[in-house]
Amino acid sequence: MKIKEHRLVLGVLIVGLLLRLGIAFWSFRFRENTDVLRYRDWVRIGYLYGLADTYKTDHLTFGTLPNNQPPGQIIVLSAAYRVDILAAKAVYRVFGHSDLTRAFADGPLLDFMLRIPSILADMLLAILLYACVSIYRSRRWAFAAASLWYFSPVVLYNSAVWGQLDSINTMFFLGSLFFLFKKRWGLALTFLACSLLVKLSLMYLLPLVFYILFLSTRSVWPVLKASAMGVLVTLVSVLAVTRNPIIWIGQFLQHNATGEMPDLSAFALNGWWAVIRPHIVFGPDTSAFSATTVALMNSISSDRLLWGVPISVWAVLLFCLFCLPFVFRMIRLGKRYLKPSMIPYSMGLLALLAYLWLPKMHERYMYPALALFALSIGLGVPIVWEYGVLLFLNFLNLLIVWHPFPLPYPFYALFSDQTFQWTISMITIILSIVLYGKFLRFLSPVPIPRRLKSSKMSVTGNHS
Repeated sequence: MKIKEHRLVLGVLIVGLLLRLGIAFWSFRFRENTDVLRYRDWVRIGYLYGLADTYKTDHLTFGTLPNNQPPGQIIVLSAAYRVDILAAKAVYRVFGHSDLTRAFADGPLLDFMLRIPSILADMLLAILLYACVSIYRSRRWAFAAASLWYFSPVVLYNSAVWGQLDSINTMFFLGSLFFLFKKRWGLALTFLACSLLVKLSLMYLLPLVFYILFLSTRSVWPVLKASAMGVLVTLVSVLAVTRNPIIWIGQFLQHNATGEMPDLSAFALNGWWAVIRPHIVFGPDTSAFSATTVALMNSISSDRLLWGVPISVWAVLLFCLFCLPFVFRMIRLGKRYLKPSMIPYSMGLLALLAYLWLPKMHERYMYPALALFALSIGLGVPIVWEYGVLLFLNFLNLLIVWHPFPLPYPFYALFSDQTFQWTISMITIILSIVLYGKFLRFLSPVPIPRRLKSSKMSVTGNHS
């Protein structure tokens, strides 16, 4: 990408970066989320005792839980922490060791540095969206798709205000998709491995990626070679926390693959929310702190038995059931499925179905679907209004679950209302049905023109 040819893109990236920096500094006026407190603890432990100790309880100080994420995440956060240490030394050298500078270095500066990886991943993800669309369509469409995602409130809020890391694993997954488009199979699976090393939240897309790879090559050998690169990256990364990576991976997946919270819906206003109608309750509106606390009420554990089987198993089976119709049509289409717009749309729809029906889904787990749908729009899929409504609904979900600032009373009352939360889940289901129906129509075989159909019938009649 030549800078002279893409000044507008560069300008938009810089504007988005400045916007994120401003929002991040504004958010430091309020309380931090417990996830960020965990990140603080983990990076401190990793710096002092080694990354392997972040998975133990020996050195925890904030009353938080030990590291329950893949090693790629703590590697990224530890890099940000080392930059923070250098920045803190510069602050102390310029302003001295006063109480004010110590409070700044231990608070806002550290929180800001822990947000930098997500903010940079936002920029890289926008560049990847632009690059993917540019392969097949004009730069105007590429710019529109990247901007639609880059400036969406969900993305800004998730990275700059909340400090979550969903943009990092999604960025690596988009990189994997870019190299699939470029037919660079080894790099595609390398980026896929990096995505899963940061977060396991996109594991359900693994079969689809391998199906696309096999369909594109029609050979097992390229798949095996590409897989070897992904496995090698995984093993090297895990060596940062253990000398026995294979055993460690097995134990890690056994204890952490299904998530931490036991609830069937972990604050996601999804399909299970519509079925069981839990309630996100806010703290009393008596102080800034209590008004920003939330609790999940009337929830159901995913381990509860239904006809002798855990509900989580039924949830996985329901997800697979919804996937079956378009899986069968994809197989029928064969290589015709490899149409550029169809690949990200199918992945986005799978991500949306996972958000709706898989157990233990968090409110942020619609994030990959939104990035993939933005790519689909850039590649010509007509889902702009559905995408806009999904963005708005997920942004409401994020605000309901995490609002570090006190909400004005009308919003406080509305967002904490059980019926309002249930309505969001119902509208999300309806939109998902619309997107599902559109996708099945895209997968339908091309209809035979009426003239050809009638001539074919007449030929059949002559033979009879």
